[in-house]
Amino acid sequence: MAPLRLIDVNTMQFADGNYLAEEEKQSKKVIPYAILSHRWLAEEDEVQFDDFKSLEAAGSKKGLVKIFQTCRLAKEQGLEFVWLDTCCINKGNPTELQESINSMYRWYQEAAVCYTYLKDTDATSPRSMEDDEWFTRGWTLQELIAPRRVEFYDNNWQPLGDKNYLKDRISAITKIDASGRRTGKTEDRAYSLLGLLGVNMPTLYGEGEKSFIRLQEEIIKTSDDHSIFAWKGVKDEYPGLLAESLDNFQNCGSVKCTYFRKGRSAFFMTNRGISITLNLMQWTLDTYLARIHCVDLADSHTKNAENGMTGLFLRRLDEDDHYARVKINGQELVHDLRAPLNWTEAKFNRYSREVPIFVRQAKLTGNQHTEERAFGFRLGDGLLEYNAKKEKMFRVAGSPKGLTWNEAEKTLTLQPGLPYLDVLAYLDISKQGKKIKEIKLCFDFDFNPILLLAESSATGAKDPPLLTHTGSDETYSEQERHRWLSFAERSPHDSHPQAWNTVSKQPVVSKNSIRSGLWQLRGDRIEGLDVSLGGTQIRVSIKKVTTEFGRKFWELSFENMPGSSLKKFFA
Repeated sequence: MAPLRLIDVNTMQFADGNYLAEEEKQSKKVIPYAILSHRWLAEEDEVQFDDFKSLEAAGSKKGLVKIFQTCRLAKEQGLEFVWLDTCCINKGNPTELQESINSMYRWYQEAAVCYTYLKDTDATSPRSMEDDEWFTRGWTLQELIAPRRVEFYDNNWQPLGDKNYLKDRISAITKIDASGRRTGKTEDRAYSLLGLLGVNMPTLYGEGEKSFIRLQEEIIKTSDDHSIFAWKGVKDEYPGLLAESLDNFQNCGSVKCTYFRKGRSAFFMTNRGISITLNLMQWTLDTYLARIHCVDLADSHTKNAENGMTGLFLRRLDEDDHYARVKINGQELVHDLRAPLNWTEAKFNRYSREVPIFVRQAKLTGNQHTEERAFGFRLGDGLLEYNAKKEKMFRVAGSPKGLTWNEAEKTLTLQPGLPYLDVLAYLDISKQGKKIKEIKLCFDFDFNPILLLAESSATGAKDPPLLTHTGSDETYSEQERHRWLSFAERSPHDSHPQAWNTVSKQPVVSKNSIRSGLWQLRGDRIEGLDVSLGGTQIRVSIKKVTTEFGRKFWELSFENMPGSSLKKFFA
């Protein structure tokens, strides 16, 4: 269907709309017409809808030349009708304006020819075309791509060649990139892409960058392409999966959606943000690496685009199913997990879980998603004791790779990005003469702090595994080493429900009937842990603290409760 309104090149008046509609109905073809692509002059210099009713009144306007020249070219090529966006749209009619914006791409696509007027280009100046602002405007991208035939003219209306003849030169100038283009109104940066993306939506001038959010919301209604999430420019106050601005997609032209045999889960916008199911892997405290199914073909590490793995960072908020997109140490995307982590598909699947979540789109207040958090524990006063000779009466050990023990801060930190491990660290305090001999610290997948405490009866002996530690082997007998390492191998993630000591709102934890001498406790990722061990009067707490260096850790501490039957827990 032809545009709502066309100009007759012979009369220089609007053609009879009823006549055109009847002609199209009879011929079952679109009326042939030419269309103009150009940069607007100042609004007062253009001949607009109301001005066109009286060409005599519009005679002093600079834009009238474009109408005359467009009609001349069309007439020379045997066309009877032309369309220009300056005068053929009644912008005072909101309904017509919205219909025109949503139909613009189709009108350019169905035109017999598109004349492109380059106001800043002079055919006698070889490089002037490269500097013409037409190539930087938002609307002109669809005007370049949609028409089957495009003819370029310089500022004197001298022919420069058609799109096919100039294709290499045009490609070098534009790179067909929408992100760097500008429009007179902010909203038009989104609206100018409607046709290119096959989207229809209401036009709301005055909403600013929200128009681009709405555009993305319309796209995901019909597309499950994850590359829409592969943008850069994450802001602390703006945590969403959808980009705030078209500029966020600058330099993202090489990102490609990848094949996924299983199929991607549906995702959609809700009043709690985007509802989506993603594979999540622990990265650092309360923060996950979420896999999205796309790959950056420009990444030097990408060898097999179809099997590439890209990840973005999501931090879990106070509500368990609510997440925010964040940066980690300035990094926003991991474009090929194989390169920095040397991962295979099977390895990622082993350490990740498929989780249905909501990713908040609205702006956040407060700092729950931006505060620095360390993936680790701080050992409270009294756990790290020395004898009279200033020898350590404790031993700290942990996973073979990635664990950092800072004795000054008394902190144990796991390096971000390591695969999810059952164990973070172990602490042997058996030489201190306390009821609790050994301690095991870790997190579960939800970042709840996990604590295993062993009395003497819970230890055994096995061949020692490979571990790093801070103590000296000479201070421990072989029997002690074997006992300690046996406990270190014990997994805290026992699937048997009775393996866990019940932690409820009650301050006292009962003994475990199937594991004598072993306390297996799970704290809460927000509230931590604060309980007494039944029958011992020992109080155990895990709470978030901020060190003097400004980093936040979970601090483990013990204390005797008043009325304890023990003379003193900390001897």
